[in-house]
Amino acid sequence: MATEINSLVTSRSHILIVDNDAVNLQILANVLSTEPYDIEIALSGTEALKKLEEATFDMVISDLKVLSVTSTILSVSPVMKTAGYGKNP
Repeated sequence: MATEINSLVTSRSHILIVDNDAVNLQILANVLSTEPYDIEIALSGTEALKKLEEATFDMVISDLKVLSVTSTILSVSPVMKTAGYGKNP
């Protein structure tokens, strides 16, 4: 039992970050890279779907502006939807 707990603690979560803004994508990837996560990024919903076909992710963090494919992503993976705090002009 202790071995099972240790293997769970040392396992790294695989996270996909999707954002059509390269700067926001890089900032979030940099912040999360300080934690024990394996991070992959996608600049579009299409790229995200391709990555989802190729690998399994524990979580997908997606910008709402990638909404055209977010509903498809929601059906295959847990998704944390993010939105900016300010209003768009």
